[in-house]
Amino acid sequence: MPKITIDGFDIEFEDGQTIMQAANSVDYEIPSMCYKEGHAAQNSCMMCVVKINGNGRLIPSCSRPCEDGMVIESNCIEVNDMRKTTLDLMLSDHVGDCVAPCAHVCPAHMEIPQMLRQVMEGENLQALITVKRDIPFPGILGRICPEICEGGCRRGTYDTFESICLVKRYVADEDLAKDEPWIPEIPEKLGKSIAIIGSGPTGMSCAYYLLELGYDVTIYDANEKAGGNLRYAIPEEELPRSVLDKELNTLVRMGAAFKMGVRIGDDIGLDDLQRDFDAIFIAAGKLPDEEIQKIGVNAKRGKPVINKKTMETNVKGVFAGGGMIIQNDLAIWALASGKDASMSIDQYLSGKEIIGRTIRFNSKIGKISKEETTNLLEAQVNTKDRYEPDANQGTKFSKSDFKGFTDKEAKDESARCLHCDCRAKDNCDLRDFSEMFDAKQKRFTGKRRPIAILKESDRVHLDAGKCIQCGLCVQIAEDGGEEIGLAYENRGFNTAIVAPLGFNINDALTITAIEAAKACPTGALSILNEEHTTDNPIDLFNEQFLKKPAALES
Repeated sequence: MPKITIDGFDIEFEDGQTIMQAANSVDYEIPSMCYKEGHAAQNSCMMCVVKINGNGRLIPSCSRPCEDGMVIESNCIEVNDMRKTTLDLMLSDHVGDCVAPCAHVCPAHMEIPQMLRQVMEGENLQALITVKRDIPFPGILGRICPEICEGGCRRGTYDTFESICLVKRYVADEDLAKDEPWIPEIPEKLGKSIAIIGSGPTGMSCAYYLLELGYDVTIYDANEKAGGNLRYAIPEEELPRSVLDKELNTLVRMGAAFKMGVRIGDDIGLDDLQRDFDAIFIAAGKLPDEEIQKIGVNAKRGKPVINKKTMETNVKGVFAGGGMIIQNDLAIWALASGKDASMSIDQYLSGKEIIGRTIRFNSKIGKISKEETTNLLEAQVNTKDRYEPDANQGTKFSKSDFKGFTDKEAKDESARCLHCDCRAKDNCDLRDFSEMFDAKQKRFTGKRRPIAILKESDRVHLDAGKCIQCGLCVQIAEDGGEEIGLAYENRGFNTAIVAPLGFNINDALTITAIEAAKACPTGALSILNEEHTTDNPIDLFNEQFLKKPAALES
């Protein structure tokens, strides 16, 4: 059979195949956002450009037929620079947040809009699971969190901020009232153990996520009871001990062992823990240098000396975080620090490169006008019992006299959310490639398009501001035999894909709506009520391809 060579790999091809098709036949990935097998090539995104026979011309591989003996470069500086520029241009006109502003400013980066949608739909258990992906003790935080997330809420520019913390508290209290509150399913034990020094919020958070992964965890603390400052520094009226005990009991039910009344450095040494455990996490709060050094790690000005990204100390297998490192005493920061530590410890024990929490690319709209806020309000979706904005205008619930939401109040409050997040943020080619090629949203600047009213059908959700005009949905509708289908409107930067002649999306996509939404490379067209969330976004990428763009490092 005839052959082509792509980046040094010989690939046989069949008569009539394009370069893209030949590459796909052996799972060699060439980036693309507008190509789908079985449909005509669009030649619109220009991400699949390659260089042929060293002649310097860049051509789209999705439409160029193979020729025997072709030598193709898909991973070189010239090609990757072109892809990065293409992404920068797309992002300059991209009106959409990957992560909602409330979740972005939350130290734990909790999926707040997703929780609110689930509460609004009466899915309280799913809402709790959403919360606990990032905040393991929502009953505690729902009472003492300083509401940092609410400072990012765009609803506040219209009337009042969403009462995020109180909805989170409602979800937790509903679960804690059960005889058997929810705990995550624990996988088969991994056969490795971790010692955690300190039973405050940082240590407890780290323990939760390590237990969830299948590790054995033993927690040491000098106090008689677990909880650290949550128990010994916060008044009962702010944080009832019954709530604290119920949430910390989650760790016991997950399999954690507690060694209370044990002071590390006095009663037991770091070398003893190193002998008995595979890793150690120090979360003992603020200590003087001599106390930290007594534990066995280097200290400077009252803090362990650590790698700030990975939380590693100078001692192999020993990590430190929480109040020992961070400046403030806020529990939400402590919990976030504990989860970050669990990621580094898991990477260490799994033999992977220790990189800590993965920070993903995040498209941002920025500040929006009051008119745009009104447009978003008009487009509130997915609630049969629609919340009327004026009904609660100017009201802000106070934690001090708050007795808890009723089911109806929780749904109403949740329905106020503007849903600034992207439902497809963990299933978005634009985001993945922007991260991969280090794209810059503000490289090309100018006046952005206004936020469009979100239009919905019975099956899909349309957010025109996120559309890159790849044309896949237009082609899929045509190939699927839609009577009306979709069409391009206007020219140049004002181009938009619409249902033509005044028809709506329901009329335009009667049989291909789901297929078109699945093919969409961004969150412009997504399946109604379908959420995409992952705890490990890097798994979404093709590992083979991730290893290949070495030329990017140049």
